[in-house]
Amino acid sequence: MNSSSLATADLENERTLAIVKPDGVSAMYTSSVKKIILESGFAIQRELTVHLDEDSVRRFYAEHSAKSFFSSLVKYMTSGLWLISLYT
Repeated sequence: MNSSSLATADLENERTLAIVKPDGVSAMYTSSVKKIILESGFAIQRELTVHLDEDSVRRFYAEHSAKSFFSSLVKYMTSGLWLISLYT
């Protein structure tokens, strides 16, 4: 396989993750966000609306656990739904 084929194969395997957090979901920005992404040439591969519990949020943001804002971050991120989308 030549380098051009490898580059093409890498592009075919690339994915983009988009997360609309609770304030964006509750303010009904999900359609606007998706429209911008789709108009940029991406295609939705998978989409999921979730409400994460405190343990999941603490694990997701573990790198910030020693920061002063961590508890308010966990409270905010558990306050509502997330829209998680995978694009190609």
